[in-house]
Amino acid sequence: MSTDPSSLAFYKREGYAIFKKVYAEETMAAMKDTWHRLNATSEKQEAWWFGNVLEEAPGLMLPIVANPRLLDFSEQIIGPYLQLDNLTLAAMPVQGEKADRGKVAGWHRDRWAQFPTGAYTKPWAFNAISYLQDMTDDFGPLRIIPQSHIRPVGLTEEESNQPHADEILVYPEAGDIVFTHNGLLHSGTLNV
Repeated sequence: MSTDPSSLAFYKREGYAIFKKVYAEETMAAMKDTWHRLNATSEKQEAWWFGNVLEEAPGLMLPIVANPRLLDFSEQIIGPYLQLDNLTLAAMPVQGEKADRGKVAGWHRDRWAQFPTGAYTKPWAFNAISYLQDMTDDFGPLRIIPQSHIRPVGLTEEESNQPHADEILVYPEAGDIVFTHNGLLHSGTLNV
């Protein structure tokens, strides 16, 4: 049983994988600059989520998604027929006051997730979340309910914004990437 959080065995068992220090400081700075450029030219006030960024900045984004470490792992998860659904640059806005520190942003499974049946199934999709700064309790760590892509864990609407007894908090650092199975229950934590 592998304990390496970047292994396929760990991903299949736990529902997520962590790759440390995938991107260099200059690449992360270029991603941040691109986000600021898109934000400055956006018609929306206080825009923070930009999809389809491959079309907006192909010279920057294509090498990011073509990273051999990520592509090799992606093929291990899905197989050789990968399809990029979206490339997004997002910044999580400050939500609330310091008193809101540690609040759950909202448990969810991602698009095309099927409710778990008790056995691992290959995901129909997965996320590869790139972190451009260190996550702390104030910035809001990633919350994961390990193995919830296998175990049939369900949450009521009220429970979707509450800490879960089985959750773990993950504190990625700048340059890290976290892969999540689309059936994994996960949430952000409010950025205060």
